[in-house]
Amino acid sequence: MRSGPLVGGVLLLALAGCTSGARPEPSAPTLSNPTPSGEPLDTVATPPDWELGDRWVFRKRVGLWDGQFTREVIEVSMSGYLVRVQGEDPRPFVRFHHMTQQLDSLGWTENGQITRAYSPPLPLFQWPLRAGLRWTPQTAGGPT
Repeated sequence: MRSGPLVGGVLLLALAGCTSGARPEPSAPTLSNPTPSGEPLDTVATPPDWELGDRWVFRKRVGLWDGQFTREVIEVSMSGYLVRVQGEDPRPFVRFHHMTQQLDSLGWTENGQITRAYSPPLPLFQWPLRAGLRWTPQTAGGPT
């Protein structure tokens, strides 16, 4: 199943610490739960299944810094995904993000070196996703 740029965009916004009111792609597994007021609350029930070649381009703005990044799934395995991240920060770079099937972060490599590792994996999302949901992951990790 191709998850498309919208679900990837939601992931990238979450990674950047932003929130989005965007709805999940129609092909993503969704549930509709009533809120106390009786209005439906859309949720994404499970992580999307990414495929080799899935690609997202996004822009990140932090203070005066502004840059564009491209993320592309370059490897899919039973244990997760390898995502190539290219951009300028402020110089051009290529990094590799190692992720589980639940889209938790295992860490990063750059120039063949591990630059960040997490144990246990850093949970970037709590499934099912719900609008307004917040959580604080607990993990050990950082630059190596």
